[in-house]
Amino acid sequence: MKKLITLGILTISAFPLFSQVTEIGFLRAEVSIGVFSLNDEYIVGFEDNPNNYYYNPSTTTTTIGWETSDNSSPVFFADVSFFRYKKLEVGVNLGYQQLSTNKAFYGNPDPNTGIYPLETVTIDVFSFMPELRINWLTAADGKFEMYSGASFGLSFLNEEHSVNTSENESYKQPTIHVNGLGLRFGDKFGGFLELGFGARGFMSCGLSYRY
Repeated sequence: MKKLITLGILTISAFPLFSQVTEIGFLRAEVSIGVFSLNDEYIVGFEDNPNNYYYNPSTTTTTIGWETSDNSSPVFFADVSFFRYKKLEVGVNLGYQQLSTNKAFYGNPDPNTGIYPLETVTIDVFSFMPELRINWLTAADGKFEMYSGASFGLSFLNEEHSVNTSENESYKQPTIHVNGLGLRFGDKFGGFLELGFGARGFMSCGLSYRY
């Protein structure tokens, strides 16, 4: 992580030195959708209390704890690359994902059923990350690219509880994504597929426009 941050600082500070050989007017805009994001870990901690239990009058049984139901939307990203020097590109990206989970609320059970009320915890995750990208292979006609990259920045989280609203809060966390392999097909308009690990998901795909 420290090496990536150091590399980012050195790259940005060297912009004036590269100005004479940078592609003037370069711009790439992308939108993507990904799955299996590292953000999913934010709902892991909302497990049910093993000390909670409820009595079911119809079966005269007592059950310890509750099973939770976790859901996560795909992660959506919009990216802009605005600087290119040889094989190196620099840009920024914005992301969004919504996570939710149902859990047993640590309150009083229903006097008739003995069942604890469920509450839904919803977390909206907004990410902002500068990105470094290396184009390993570019076809002569520009219609194919193979690349890797790394992004690092912050995620801003907004957490809402449907029952215990006093626990609603907003906070931020460091976030990162490593793109192990990316493939882009097309000229100015194109499509791409990426495999990596982090905030963007294990696998993502999208559309791009290169100016």
